[in-house]
Amino acid sequence: MQYTPTPTQVSKDLATFTLHNVMQEFYFLNDRLLQGDLTEKGVLKKGKAILEVEEAHLKTLPFICEVWLDAHIAYGGFLALSYRLTWEDGEVQKGYVMPVRK
Repeated sequence: MQYTPTPTQVSKDLATFTLHNVMQEFYFLNDRLLQGDLTEKGVLKKGKAILEVEEAHLKTLPFICEVWLDAHIAYGGFLALSYRLTWEDGEVQKGYVMPVRK
């Protein structure tokens, strides 16, 4: 028996993959901040530039109604990501993450 995902599920999977990649890039930026290679201001600027591109990409996915991504400096001085994706079927994916090495 072969599973064939619905077009909506494929779109949601692509969005999840995109957010995973953004989190990896934020992890790298936070690591550069820990090492002293970048400042908080520089990390925030790069994070917002990444989100601008990724938000435009997510808006092109079918069945998506609303995309909201935000980068900000959280407690402790690290770059954090807040996101909310709303789909035509009413599902809302939202979250907050601060990917950092411990």
